[in-house]
Amino acid sequence: MSATRVFMEISAGSTDVHAAETAAYARTIAFLRAKGSMYGLPPTAAPESLSEDQRELLASVWEESEPARLDPPTPLALGRVVIELADATAAPKAHANFVALCTGSKGMSKAVKTAALHYRGVPLHRVERGFVAQGGDVTRHDGSGGDSIYNGKFNDEKGGLRKGWTRGTVAYANSGKNSNTSQFFFVLSDDAAKYAKLEGKHVVIGQVVEGLEVLAVLDARCGSANGTPNEPVWVSDCELRRSLSTGPIAIRATERAGFGVVATEDIPRGTTVLRAPALATLLDEVVPCGTPRTDPTAAIAGSLASVYPSLPAHIQYQLRALCTGDAKLDADRPAPSWTPLAPDTVVGPMTPAHMHAAVTHNAFRSFDHVAYATGVSSPARVGLWPAAAVFNHACTATCAWSVHPTTKAMTIRTLTDVPRGAELTLAYRNPRDPDRNAMMQSRFGFACTCPACAADARVPEVVRKARVKVMADADFDAAQAFARGSATKDDVNRIETHLAALDTAGGGRREYRPHDARHAEYLAGCLQLMAGDAAGGEARLRSALLEATDADADAARGSAADPIMDMIRCVRTAVAMVDAGLSAATCRELVARAASLHALVFEAPPSFDDDFGELLAQAGLGKGR
Repeated sequence: MSATRVFMEISAGSTDVHAAETAAYARTIAFLRAKGSMYGLPPTAAPESLSEDQRELLASVWEESEPARLDPPTPLALGRVVIELADATAAPKAHANFVALCTGSKGMSKAVKTAALHYRGVPLHRVERGFVAQGGDVTRHDGSGGDSIYNGKFNDEKGGLRKGWTRGTVAYANSGKNSNTSQFFFVLSDDAAKYAKLEGKHVVIGQVVEGLEVLAVLDARCGSANGTPNEPVWVSDCELRRSLSTGPIAIRATERAGFGVVATEDIPRGTTVLRAPALATLLDEVVPCGTPRTDPTAAIAGSLASVYPSLPAHIQYQLRALCTGDAKLDADRPAPSWTPLAPDTVVGPMTPAHMHAAVTHNAFRSFDHVAYATGVSSPARVGLWPAAAVFNHACTATCAWSVHPTTKAMTIRTLTDVPRGAELTLAYRNPRDPDRNAMMQSRFGFACTCPACAADARVPEVVRKARVKVMADADFDAAQAFARGSATKDDVNRIETHLAALDTAGGGRREYRPHDARHAEYLAGCLQLMAGDAAGGEARLRSALLEATDADADAARGSAADPIMDMIRCVRTAVAMVDAGLSAATCRELVARAASLHALVFEAPPSFDDDFGELLAQAGLGKGR
């Protein structure tokens, strides 16, 4: 069995200065796009690529008091270190603690309720030049605190008290025997004499196997004689190091021009066909679930600009290779493949146009189904994925993708049995999705041919828009009643009106996108329960959430499965509608249905009980964790 590896992204500098530089650089790009052609300047050029004459011209027409910023913002990222952890059997408690603190899987500290048991965002509070870089104080951030997944200090384990430290050794910091918490340090020197009195007194966590040059930069730039960092330095990201793995699938040329993802053998329902880590993960913003959000593309592209210089060359190449939709920019892009490129690939800088387009077409925000089902605020993280050009998060006729909040790897699993030679719908975009499909079809000739997308393609655009408006109006009206915490017959009647409108807004209620009608029925059932009609509301909810549907017939009519949202509706309904009169028997059926959908879409661990057990226990519907 291969050793466990984790990575840490190390960043340093002033976030305020970086934000100001990023904003200034973005204003220069915006000016060139809006007015560059007017003055004879290339509107899509990267500011740093302008010639001296063009720079002088830009300065003469610049409309702000501060000069135009021509250089990209100074990156905060110093780079990534990869730590290979020591054998878990030698010091199992120390190993489990460090892994959990790198993944954030244990939630919040019990001692300090506002502190996450997670290294992300935690400073390296001590960088003593040529000696150690210490961090991991998850509670106070200054070296005076710390915690563990064991609720405080835990004992040394004899198997971890090894000697023979070298540059890159990682060990727990302590305040004496048996006082391990979350604090750790990197060894910055190969001079064994410096550590002779420490070896054997600190539990060794592992060894840096990639990124020793990052530690050298950290030491030179931030280290001081007394250990106080010369500038702020912190762990900007951390996680288990995962590699791309695929099931029985291949990217192959199809009968049409382009490529498709094809099953190389019969694939049963519920099979993982792709598991991939993000090439880069970027924090969007922390927002309550369901809060409207402005387009974050520019901000995320700026974040990518900061991360990009510190990434390994082969990862830089793969980021450049993600589709931009511009043939000139994509000249060096390889054919789609699951195979990582050679680590020694040399690649140049990534232009702002590359970054903006890569984010536009290839950045998928993690869908935190736990937060969405519970309404708890969740940090929205965006991933750029190595085979994103062939991922599809629109059509789920045969596959569904997810990024679980704990595992954080993108996972694609089959929702139906897929016969050998059949194309998986994860390879395509719906042909009526103009934002992405024009680019996908022009590059690869991709066009989904599953029954649902084929039916969708036959429907006029005016009908599609009419149905979208009907469903948006139904959601809005229902949301108002939910926000009040009560409903009347009038609220139910409004949803009835929307259901009737689906009959005239193209194809009939059951003939085109029948899942729209089921969602409206679900809303009506919830409102009926809230309005005191227990029997009618429960019957409607059972029809929308529990009663069997003909998936093949639905697909032929233009409908695909949506198991994640169905799971969330089941959990939410079971928890929220108990007080409104939903019977205990139906609640149990909803929970069982949600558990079966969870098992279909998500790999374990975490299990359904890991995700929702505590919530269901609070509602009296489960055993909890």
